[in-house]
Amino acid sequence: MYLLIICGAIFIYGTYEAVRVYQLVHTSKKLVEESMPYTTDKRKDQKSMLVLGDSTAVGVGAVSKESVAGKIATALNASVENHAQSGARLRDVVRQFDTVQEERYDTILIQAGANDAIYGTSDMEIKENISIVLRKAKKLSTDVVFLTSGDIGEAPLWPVGISQYMTYRTNKVRDIVLTQTARNDVIFVDLYTSETPFKEDPVRYYASDFLHLSGEGYGVWADLVLEKIYEQWPEKYGKK
Repeated sequence: MYLLIICGAIFIYGTYEAVRVYQLVHTSKKLVEESMPYTTDKRKDQKSMLVLGDSTAVGVGAVSKESVAGKIATALNASVENHAQSGARLRDVVRQFDTVQEERYDTILIQAGANDAIYGTSDMEIKENISIVLRKAKKLSTDVVFLTSGDIGEAPLWPVGISQYMTYRTNKVRDIVLTQTARNDVIFVDLYTSETPFKEDPVRYYASDFLHLSGEGYGVWADLVLEKIYEQWPEKYGKK
């Protein structure tokens, strides 16, 4: 009898989670379709910033000016050329360099790695592609900033079990990124170890798909990036 009750409870929970995740994935697809990467016209009185990466660099879940790129560009008074694409893995970021328009940029912001974590890209492929990405970036700017996601498993989208696996995958990718960014003299903003309020108030900081962030969520990330930029290059970007 107890076994039947337990099996029934597991079945009900599994069905509920399957329906919930299906609905949120559908919502996520709609957010991707509605989102446009933040970009601006080039102006002589502004610094230039190149943005590459995945949906987090596009700013899926928020209006474009509230993305990390939008908030940083405003703070640094920078024009933005943005080639980020939703769903991009690091191998896709390699190809994004083929469409860049300038030979030099004041700053390059790369947000990538989350999809490699989610879709199980092999360690060898991640190492190879991030190495190529960072080398290409350094040829275009001395000031390169790289960030991947925080703890992907923390996103409310994931049910129990998958959540823990996504945290494991986040750490796998993070370890590779830490090594490669240090080797290539690139600033890495470690969102995984940074204190964020996402878990305490997910409705506020996540978008409606509970995977991507809201404008306020991206604002938290942008503040962490700006803190690193001001610390690393105070003469060039220091607060006035």
